[in-house]
Parts: sequence; structure tokens; C-alpha cells
Amino acid sequence: MKIVGLQFNFYTKRMDTLKEDIALFSEASKAFFKEPLRYTGFDSSKPVDLPRIIGEPKMGFMFTVSMQNLQIMYNAIPAEIDDSFVLDTLSNIVEKMGSFLENYIDCPYNFVGLTLHIEVKEAELGDNPLLHMIKKMPSFDTKSAIDNMTSKVAFIEPPYFVNFSMHNEHKMRISAPDKFSKPTSIEVGDDVLIVDFDVNDKYSFFNDASYKPCVEDATKLVDNVIRFYNEEMLTFIKEGKINHFFLGK
Repeated sequence: MKIVGLQFNFYTKRMDTLKEDIALFSEASKAFFKEPLRYTGFDSSKPVDLPRIIGEPKMGFMFTVSMQNLQIMYNAIPAEIDDSFVLDTLSNIVEKMGSFLENYIDCPYNFVGLTLHIEVKEAELGDNPLLHMIKKMPSFDTKSAIDNMTSKVAFIEPPYFVNFSMHNEHKMRISAPDKFSKPTSIEVGDDVLIVDFDVNDKYSFFNDASYKPCVEDATKLVDNVIRFYNEEMLTFIKEGKINHFFLGK
């Protein structure tokens, strides 16, 4: 397994200056990224672009900025998931992001989570129930996804992406790919797990309160990421126990 991508997730209720704010965000990110972060949300004036992060327009808007390959950050970062240097660097990135949000964006943008794109080869999972569950997952349309949303749902670009969320209570959920990206087969090397680490469950599409992003929140997020990798994720995947989360056990 290796980390192949990174997203920072944000939530906002201010839609009128979204494009200008994103341009500011991208420009300011050049200060600590080799390449500017790319906006991977959707234009609120157009129909929802399914392979992107979606939000509930009446309540606010979720968008992400992403780097699809961690190795272009800080020149060359080892991408192996069990390399402690990656986690140290990840911690540094998130801390910088927290400071950046406080200093550069004078608007109600909330840093709500971090998403890692993790490449997992089928051979590494063996006969893990995870593979069978991915193949059997039903598709669902945009409207039902929004109607049933209690936290963010990520639609990641096809062909073989799966979305996981890890919350502070150590609960994990899986979101089926949308009907345009549901895999018909899973090939070795093409599987990518999308693991979301949320700062705090209080950041919700349906929570009208305003939270200012801060370094403290970013630090808590990093702690969750490191603890999850060190104590849980590799063990669950290797031992085939990750499906216990899906069953709610």
C-alpha cells in the first residue's frame, strides 16, 4: 500500500465569492507547496459534477483542494504508507494548512477534514471480504445521496475508488460509488482506498454553527491520522477484519 493522493476538505456557507476565494487560496498555497493546490469542487451555477465532492446547496457547500500525488510535495516524499517520515511530513502539511487558513482567508471557511488516497493492490488483500463488498455495492443517484446526507459524501473519479471516513469515535463508514463509477471488476493495482479523517463530528452539513479553523484542530486531525495508521488500519486490512466496521460491530 502507498499514499498516492491528498485532499484538504472545507465547508463554507458563502457562495457569492466562492470562485474568488478559491483563486486566493490556490495562489497563497504556493508559499508551501511545490505546485498550487487544485480546486476539485464544482461550479455552483452548473449541475452537480458527480465525480467531485458534493454538498447541500441550501445548507452550505463542501469543496476540496487536492494533490493527486504526494511525491510532488516538498520535492520527493516517500509514498510507502508505513514510512514514519510520511506521517511526520503529513503532520507538517496539516499544521501549515491550519496556519494558512487563519492568516490568509478572511471568510467563513471551515477546515473539516483530510482525505488520503491509498493505493491497495488486490494481491495485498488476498481473499479479504472487503473486495467482495466493493463488487456488490449498490449504486445510488445524486438526489438520494443529498437527501440522506448526515456528513460529507465523496464521489471520487472512476474507475476503482472507494470512500472511507474515520471519525473521532473510531467508526468507519463506506459510501458506494455513484452509478457512473461503479466498478464492474477490480484489477490488481487499480484499487484505491479513500480514507477521510474528520477533525470533529461537530463539523456537519446540518450544523449551522460557525467554527473557525485553527492549528489546534489540525493537530487533533494529525493525531487521529497517526493513531489510526499505527494502531488500526494496517492490522484490520491484513487480517481481513475491516468489514467489521461495515457491519457496525
